[in-house]
Amino acid sequence: MKELQITRFLYSRYGVAIMALIAVIGAWCSIAVDDLNYITSNTGLVFSSPNLWIQQKFVSLGVNVALCLGIAWLMVLANKWYNMLRSPAILFAGLFMIFEAATPEIFMQMNSATLIAAVVMVCTLILFSCFENPRPSYNVYLIFMLLSLGSLAMFSLLLYIPFFLIGCAQMRIFNLKTLIAAVFGMVTPAWIVFGLGIVPLDSVEMPHLSNIFTSMDLDEALVLLVTVGITVTLSVLAWVFNFMKLLSYNAYTRSMNGFISLITLATPILMAVNYSNLIAYVATLNCFAAYQISHYLTASKSERNYIVVIVILLIYISLYLCRIAI
Repeated sequence: MKELQITRFLYSRYGVAIMALIAVIGAWCSIAVDDLNYITSNTGLVFSSPNLWIQQKFVSLGVNVALCLGIAWLMVLANKWYNMLRSPAILFAGLFMIFEAATPEIFMQMNSATLIAAVVMVCTLILFSCFENPRPSYNVYLIFMLLSLGSLAMFSLLLYIPFFLIGCAQMRIFNLKTLIAAVFGMVTPAWIVFGLGIVPLDSVEMPHLSNIFTSMDLDEALVLLVTVGITVTLSVLAWVFNFMKLLSYNAYTRSMNGFISLITLATPILMAVNYSNLIAYVATLNCFAAYQISHYLTASKSERNYIVVIVILLIYISLYLCRIAI
């Protein structure tokens, strides 16, 4: 009985609140370490990268932590509204915050990784609302407008557009009308920005990307890669174990989880292809990895799942301590 109570506590809002508090405390400790690397030199297609928007480091930290808490809240809303995980447990929100804290480079400052995850989550919520909707054009237009608008400062968002088109098919709404709506959504931000003269057309340039690894020592790069590697491994393993369960769900739940699986598997591929900009995808990876791991744990319904949760927490806290100790 005690084991079940511990497991339920970790799955509850109180357990998640403690995880979030640990992550926030870790963020404040991170910024006190002067030799941590700041991401400072990326630029977007039109606008400067979010890494450059806020220069004061404590303000940047506060905004980024608030955004991460907002993403966790969106994750909770998604499960509450669409019941993808078929459980009221919100363990995934706490895991997401812990995963974020384990990579101080992106947690202690406003950056494109956090905003990309936020945009992807907002678009995911909108996409889920379209399931078998006979008139989804407006929502589809909004999804692709947000992706296109974000890509003006964060070009990595462009790479998610094909996956949201696949998501439209998964929601059973893909047809000529939705394709036209998607195209208009992608064109609208550039049409407004250049058509109204907000930005001169000749100011468009290919993104100037700073390779995060060039500013890191070997030990620092190794810790980052190990952290990302562990997250990818856990998310893929959880997806493998969840796969057979997904087949037993109804069409509605399969569609939602199918899209979560798609982004879970696509993000590591994008990280591998665009490895020099790997850090831009970390928050999105953390978000969907948290969903997969939480789905596996809640679906297994074992009283001793708290052991797995505690081990995962200890692994990521250890990675965080290794990173700030270097």
